[in-house]
Amino acid sequence: MRRRRILRTSQVSTSALAERDQLREVLDAMAPEHPEGGTWTWNTSKNTGAEGPGRNGALRALEVAGVKLDNLRDQTLLHRRDEHPLVAALQDYRKKAQEYSKCQVPYGCARRIGLESPEESAKDAALWLQEKMREAFEEVLGPELGGPKSVDVGYGPSWGEQTELEEE
Repeated sequence: MRRRRILRTSQVSTSALAERDQLREVLDAMAPEHPEGGTWTWNTSKNTGAEGPGRNGALRALEVAGVKLDNLRDQTLLHRRDEHPLVAALQDYRKKAQEYSKCQVPYGCARRIGLESPEESAKDAALWLQEKMREAFEEVLGPELGGPKSVDVGYGPSWGEQTELEEE
């Protein structure tokens, strides 16, 4: 019984991935030219100023296309999807990306993963784990959901005595 369930989830995941990628291509083709020549990131809604982290985000892309939204919530996109084809395409893409990401959550997923190592190499082991997890998230979920902020890693003698791994 469990194998069938995993196989079906895998098939749904593969289908959702293909649909998500196809919708991303449509979205990219419809998008306005980026003012700084960059690439739009459709899941970013933070600080959309020219120097802000959201300068490549969907809110800014919509604004360049002539649509001003306060947020990218599902309800907002649904309510405003008839105003511009880019809003409808963005809502469709984000919905499918969300469906795909839900397909990727393993059964019995733990919020914490333990890796034992000698004390003197704990930081190196944490760095290695962080790199591998980020690579895996980006490969499976794409750059919008993977990347530097997708994994928080700490190290220490116990769960309660952790030192957060700092970016280097």
